[in-house]
Amino acid sequence: MGVRRLAARIRSLLFAALCAVAACIMIAMTGLEIVQVFLRYVAGSGFIWTGDISVLLMQSLAWIGAPALWLCRGHIAVELIGLSRDDGARDHKAIILDILIVVAALALLHYGQDALAAFANIDVPSLGTSGSIKYYPMMTGAVLLLSSGLLNLVAGPLDLPTAGAES
Repeated sequence: MGVRRLAARIRSLLFAALCAVAACIMIAMTGLEIVQVFLRYVAGSGFIWTGDISVLLMQSLAWIGAPALWLCRGHIAVELIGLSRDDGARDHKAIILDILIVVAALALLHYGQDALAAFANIDVPSLGTSGSIKYYPMMTGAVLLLSSGLLNLVAGPLDLPTAGAES
């Protein structure tokens, strides 16, 4: 199996895994909110930690969704550049965008370390942990974005639908 085919297969598997994780996060968020509303209106009080967990789940959903969209070229930045049109420069634009996302993810990983360190001494009392936990989804997302950009670069262009193509 060639390197490009292997990268394309890994890209496909990673996309499927990210979609499954995103679905699980959405189910967990929905279930948590249903329980919280039920407890608040039926029992008169809810859990004190659900707000912080909901924030973490929402951040995780965003940072899982961004790489998933990047892998399938469904991200808004890709659409704004016009990669879905069938023009001769499409592959070059895709390469440039993937290089930019790799650079941005590396920068995010570098500067994210500062955020983790800055919030390490701030407590989140409802969870009994440090405030740096709120930056874990961002750091994970940066690693996933870096992986997505690299996989797209190695695997080559996707077969994107052209504008006005019949289904």
